[in-house]
Amino acid sequence: MGVIKLGDPYVALESQTLPDGKSTFSFGCPSTCTETHFEEEEVTVFSHLLHMHENGQRMLTRQYRTDSDGNEVLLHTADVEYYSFLQAGAHVVSVNDSTTIKKGDVFTTECFYDTSYSSVDSSNVTFGLGSENEMCIDYVLYYPDQRLPNGGACGLLACDGSILSYSELEEDSDFNRTFGVVDTCTSSANGEEGDESSSSSRATLHLLGLFAVFTTAALVLEAVIV
Repeated sequence: MGVIKLGDPYVALESQTLPDGKSTFSFGCPSTCTETHFEEEEVTVFSHLLHMHENGQRMLTRQYRTDSDGNEVLLHTADVEYYSFLQAGAHVVSVNDSTTIKKGDVFTTECFYDTSYSSVDSSNVTFGLGSENEMCIDYVLYYPDQRLPNGGACGLLACDGSILSYSELEEDSDFNRTFGVVDTCTSSANGEEGDESSSSSRATLHLLGLFAVFTTAALVLEAVIV
């Protein structure tokens, strides 16, 4: 088994202050890394471990591959829309057996933060090793191991990687989440698409209702047992 560490694998941004409030940082792993250092033409990915700290809100890694026409095509996205550091400090994204990395593949890793969640002064949150600091690392688990240099790191200051961009954000909507977001422009009056959306919403509400019933029943049963 091998590990590729994307994003800011060395925490090279250590001691740099994050913007007060909401922000996003994006890092790149270029095609030259896998093209140069992969021994195999293709390896199989089985998991991503997305890691930030207490201010982390969303994190995603996009994998691109050049097609026969020379176009860079989005191949795979590992994403957690609602990140929680309380979940053992990492979010595991399992992938199917068809997810592979080939020589020349490109990766971008993006982390979203909100320092209002900080346990320290929100205007003085820095990147670093402590839980009150921040990180942005995606551990990609794959096989067979390709014995990449620098412990498999490809990102800021590693294997020709770099920081692509960073910016301050204004609203939660700038996290670009889709789960739990209602499309107010769609209604049943808009034809089949509206009907389908409405049916989907009703189904979701029904499932949430069932979940609430089972949760309440479990709590009652626990109280009786205790």
